[in-house]
Amino acid sequence: MSGRSTRRLTGAVPLVASCLLLAAVARAATPISVTASPKTVSRGQRVTFGGSGWGVIEFCKPQVSLSLRRSPPLGPLVIANVKLRTAPKTSGTFGTSWTVPRTVHSGLRTIFATQHCESGKNGATVLITRSTTVRVR
Repeated sequence: MSGRSTRRLTGAVPLVASCLLLAAVARAATPISVTASPKTVSRGQRVTFGGSGWGVIEFCKPQVSLSLRRSPPLGPLVIANVKLRTAPKTSGTFGTSWTVPRTVHSGLRTIFATQHCESGKNGATVLITRSTTVRVR
């Protein structure tokens, strides 16, 4: 009897390995994104940012930097540096909110989310960047 259960367990190992591989491939296929809600906001109001599909691997820092691009000579306005979630069901996601300062000009504003990674081949810096827009009134 124990021989049969051993064979069943041995037969289950490739099945479990296949399921884990499929889960990893499905996770890798999730597009990297950043979203903003609401899409239109007045100065002094809060905007919530969320992201998914970001890399939680040894070659990437486990955080995403959010910044508002501004016209020269001004540089980007850092909104937040957000840690990525690493729990199995939420891995590679983040969420944060930001109150739009009264100094931000009205109009369509672009928010960039950037993760710092490095090349596995030569260690060169690789920036993963996605953007979303918010209309400021």
